[in-house]
Amino acid sequence: VRAVSLVRATVTCSVTIDGRTVEDTFAVKVMPNLGLASLKVGGKAVNPGDAAQLSYLLKAGKAPKVEAVAADPAIAVTVKQADAVPGTAIVKLNDSETGDSREITVNFGTKGVSDSFRKGALDKAWHWVREDASSWELSGADGLVLTAGKGDITQSRNSAPNLLLQQANSDWTVETKVRCFQAPAPPAQNAGLIAYQCDDNFVKFVRAATFNFRRPAEPGAAPSPGQLQLVVEENGFQKSVANLPLDGIAMKDDVLWLRLDKQGDTYTAWYSVDGRKFEKMGTAQAVLKDVQAGVIACEGVMAMMGRGGGGFGRGMQMPAAAPLKVSFSDFKIVNRGRK
Repeated sequence: VRAVSLVRATVTCSVTIDGRTVEDTFAVKVMPNLGLASLKVGGKAVNPGDAAQLSYLLKAGKAPKVEAVAADPAIAVTVKQADAVPGTAIVKLNDSETGDSREITVNFGTKGVSDSFRKGALDKAWHWVREDASSWELSGADGLVLTAGKGDITQSRNSAPNLLLQQANSDWTVETKVRCFQAPAPPAQNAGLIAYQCDDNFVKFVRAATFNFRRPAEPGAAPSPGQLQLVVEENGFQKSVANLPLDGIAMKDDVLWLRLDKQGDTYTAWYSVDGRKFEKMGTAQAVLKDVQAGVIACEGVMAMMGRGGGGFGRGMQMPAAAPLKVSFSDFKIVNRGRK
């Protein structure tokens, strides 16, 4: 079989033996070349390879111009320039014959701000999403203390208050010390780190409640310590990438250190019980634009756990739990990127 043009072809194979014919078919799709002949950022040639995202660490100001030429002249190329630094430029390659397309995002970010959260006020680099001032405080002993509000940012339920964020549109490593005043309660209390574009596009690395349909624990039994979750949502569609039960992991005073590392479109989650030795928990892929990083704590919303007419398909009502209270301290960010 030799490809002579794009689109899909159907190959039919048949054989006749003793007057009986048997045949089968299979489809072959000839893909367009969605590679680049050249890419320039600020007049400098760049080789993106197969990367879906490039990250630059620059000073705030005017964004470099992005120029792109397709490897195949038949492929249309459009570039949406970044308005400024921080900001994101988007290179889109599109084949009109097949409808196939590819995007390469170029993120321009500035250096972030580490914060102990033990000062009298938040650094000016921070800002709130849906601030509820009655549910947070700064403590010299505990740092930033959040009482989780109702809701989450899962799927279409974009209602969680008090996301604390700062610009983080380069590559980076962020880390913070997290103390839950009590274990996250079912069905969905959670708190931790977040890389955030908007409520429908984010990566979340949190300590969360463990929920299942087994019989509840006996009265007086210790509550489950919960689990670590690495969650991705893109364009409103969420998936849980990795889960790690915390049973048997020796936490002191319900304290964990969480670390999230961004390299292009790859996010790697790490955790530690002492702030020194970190264990890898999981890796996720997501292309986020105009990225911000920070912390989140929310009561959460239980995912739909079935379909049809049963109660689970419409969501299950759970007994009320005490609001989740959590502290964050020693938030650190180390930025990286092309220059």
